[in-house]
Amino acid sequence: MWRKHRSLLKHALSPQVVKRDYSPLLMKNAEQYLHCLVKRPKAFLEDLKRTVAESIVTLTYGRLRDEQDRDYIQLNSYVVDTSLKVLKGTLSTSFLPCVTSQAGFPE
Repeated sequence: MWRKHRSLLKHALSPQVVKRDYSPLLMKNAEQYLHCLVKRPKAFLEDLKRTVAESIVTLTYGRLRDEQDRDYIQLNSYVVDTSLKVLKGTLSTSFLPCVTSQAGFPE
């Protein structure tokens, strides 16, 4: 099974396929980011995160919204934010003491 996956990935990530299939999308997103950068220079990091997320989601799913017209990026942000709140909470540190020793978590 892994050989089949490796073969598919080798083809999908070959320079010819990347140039032919991914370059137009990446160039379009880079252009949009530059426009955002000119309009809102102080929001460069937020716009960069959104641009990178849009590129990944579009390459992965082929679209930015699900069947119920929800934004995949907003859904993902919600899941990540909620997960981080749970991990940082006192309940998780009671059950997972190793979490408190990880960088970025208050002790």
